Amino acid sequence: MRNQYLITKYAFPNSTQSKGEQIMSMQNNQPVKVLRDDPLKASIWENKGEKGGYLSAKFTKTYSKDGELHDTTVFNRSDLLTLSELAKQAYSKMGTLRKKVTQPEGDVSTLTNE
Repeated sequence: MRNQYLITKYAFPNSTQSKGEQIMSMQNNQPVKVLRDDPLKASIWENKGEKGGYLSAKFTKTYSKDGELHDTTVFNRSDLLTLSELAKQAYSKMGTLRKKVTQPEGDVSTLTNE
């Protein structure tokens, strides 16, 4: 959690939103691609910056509480190997998608079904 705070604090110093909230609001709350290894998921987001488009990933774990589904960014020891494999998949997919993002008019949203 501390690292997430530092990223948010320094990447968006004047914002009341977290980095994830800003990224999601920029993309109409739709990731470009979601990779799953239940209950873990990696959401890949397309972002626009001063130097062009770039991709980011957010890792979450889905759990059920009182019959409702929730996401958390806290992982226990037994999640870590699966999370590392999911991170490898996200890295590979982002490499493929990055080619589209860095091209002129590169909209990776057309690649969501790959």
